[in-house]
Amino acid sequence: MAFLIFGCAQPQASSPNTAGTSASSPPPSPEKTVSIKGFAFNPAATTVNMGMTVTWTNEDSVPHALKFDDGTASPVLSTGQSYSRTFDKAGDYPYICSIHTSMKGSVKVIGAVN
Repeated sequence: MAFLIFGCAQPQASSPNTAGTSASSPPPSPEKTVSIKGFAFNPAATTVNMGMTVTWTNEDSVPHALKFDDGTASPVLSTGQSYSRTFDKAGDYPYICSIHTSMKGSVKVIGAVN
């Protein structure tokens, strides 16, 4: 019976160590977030490295839609909905809300640091 208790205790002791190791070393998040609130993008200007994703979330009570100067556009975002875009090329990406054209923002994409 002591063998069974020892055998059961051993896997339990290893499982928390494995889970603890994974939880203590999460990979860095390749994402930035922008909130849409008060008829504004916050932050209005965002800088990311190539390959990073930016996610916009509509926190207003009215719909919004992003339209970039390069022709890329989001669907209309109702309250609580999000839109994500991954930027794989360096450059400046200005955008507006196509519904409320006074709302403006930009994403600056820089090359990854070697």
